[in-house]
Amino acid sequence: MAEHITLELDGRALPPALPTLLRTALRGAGAAGDPFLPAGYLQPRASFDVGPAARGTAEGGGEQRHDAAADEVLVLELADGSTFITSAARLQAALSISQPELIGPDGAILFERLRVEGAAARGVVGDLIGGLVAKVFSLAIGETADAILDAARKRAGNAADVGVSWAGTKALMWAIESRLDRAPGLYRWSGTGRAETDLVAADAAALAAAATAGQAVLVFVHGTGSSTLGSFGDLQSGEREVWAALERNFSGGVYALEHRTLSESPIENALQLARALPAGTRLNLVSHSRGGLVADLMCLANFEPLIDAYASELPGSGDADAAERARVMRELGGAHTEQRTQLRELAAELRAKQFVLQRYVRVASPAQGTKLASANFDLFLSSLLTLIGQVPYFFGNPAYSAFKRVVLEIAKNRTNPHLVPGIEAMLPDSPMAALLRAAPAVAGVQMAVIAGDIEGGNLLKRLGVLLSDTLLFEESRNDLVVDTAAMFGGIAPQANSKALFERGADVSHFRYFTNADTRNALRDWLVAPDPSAVPAFRELPGRFEEIDALVELTLLQKVASSRGTDSADLPVVVVLPGVMGSHLAVGGDDRVWFDPADIAVGGLEKIAWGRPDVEAEKLFGMFY
Repeated sequence: MAEHITLELDGRALPPALPTLLRTALRGAGAAGDPFLPAGYLQPRASFDVGPAARGTAEGGGEQRHDAAADEVLVLELADGSTFITSAARLQAALSISQPELIGPDGAILFERLRVEGAAARGVVGDLIGGLVAKVFSLAIGETADAILDAARKRAGNAADVGVSWAGTKALMWAIESRLDRAPGLYRWSGTGRAETDLVAADAAALAAAATAGQAVLVFVHGTGSSTLGSFGDLQSGEREVWAALERNFSGGVYALEHRTLSESPIENALQLARALPAGTRLNLVSHSRGGLVADLMCLANFEPLIDAYASELPGSGDADAAERARVMRELGGAHTEQRTQLRELAAELRAKQFVLQRYVRVASPAQGTKLASANFDLFLSSLLTLIGQVPYFFGNPAYSAFKRVVLEIAKNRTNPHLVPGIEAMLPDSPMAALLRAAPAVAGVQMAVIAGDIEGGNLLKRLGVLLSDTLLFEESRNDLVVDTAAMFGGIAPQANSKALFERGADVSHFRYFTNADTRNALRDWLVAPDPSAVPAFRELPGRFEEIDALVELTLLQKVASSRGTDSADLPVVVVLPGVMGSHLAVGGDDRVWFDPADIAVGGLEKIAWGRPDVEAEKLFGMFY
């Protein structure tokens, strides 16, 4: 790898400075600096204004060059204020694959060519590219160790492993998360002030009394880089009746699991929850995002026969470097051995405790992994960081600052997502996805899935233009963090789950509970005498693999119905770019057109137009 990577830009050089995202301070009049981003940790090397007004003949504008170290962190501020954080080496590698024309013969990253080609493009995509990047910042990470790196190196036992190996990355994530004020554990959640004081460490005696009396307990499980109040606070700050109904219905108490989402796997989180609850607890669950993996694990039954197969061959890792792929495989071999042991411990705990699973609402879970994380890890984390920053609760919150440190460390170290314990389970090729897809659900649990898809231009599409991944960003439905089809996976089909689907311009990963209809539907599922009769939820149409292919047809039917027209009477236009210019496949990998051998044995029947009406109707109902 080259020692330096040149950035070529057209714009105005600015005094080296930190981007806006990294200048924010923690809340509190007495806050003495930021323990996650201490003085000297970030060292500005270069800053450039590459917006339209700073280019070409503008005063001070013109061609600019910067030689960045391979591990120098690049921060790209977009015109709309969103931010992309990566390293010079990772951006060069990504563009070399997706847009090699943006890499010069000497390996330079040609930002100006990105703008010029965008201006020449037609339509929305051209507009997006042309106005994509407003400012570029190049930052070095200070070599002087701070308290976080000191703790990580001590825990890992080898400074060179920090952020690079499985154990070293786990140690680094632990060192960051352990500096947060609230310790992991089960907390009683009461009050309506959306304040930290609303959460009080659970009383084991009170939980035991509730279990003995047969009183129902409700537990909330938050998502990646978040917290209980960050994920679910809108349930309190919205209509008072929603929260009051939950408190009335769950006489055994409303609780929340505060847990580490990066240094620990969902298996470790589930073990912590299972150990905190007394035997016989009448358990109800609400999860958000990655918390759905934890909650799904709590709902498994008789899954021991599947544990030996808990391993990964990384079929979708996308790492072109054979040596790096082999190294990651070795790291994961040991990690998955440890996780198989933890799964056996979880199975034993669930068998001994005999929890009575009652109601379960899973919101926006990467139950079958999110390909947004595996396709471009830096982009996934930048998107998540941007969205967390839009949640009012996180303004000046240490958790937000901690997640910034996580994103910066992963960018600097070019960490493989499979080596981050809390993220690895969220990847489509992870053994977690396979386990939850195959494992039986405990009998009696009444489960509902809430899923969403953002409509129109959005953060991922804008950032995705830079990396030209049209399959990921233009075609896959998502809520900016999780692709929609994955939300219907995990144990949902085995549990005969019902589903509520949201679609709109205001749908995003951290906005589900700002919607009054969604809050009310969640409340009704949890408190109604018969949740299966709650009208907001519809039947889940089969296994998650079948869902994505039917979404488009269903949405067309919904539009037709809203106009008072039978979809069967609507004209349909199919546009193909030419006989040899189109690709048609079944299931994503069975290429039919144009594959002469497949066509010769009747393969065209596999891509015949239309699907059985009964399947379409099953999915159609879910979208109302």
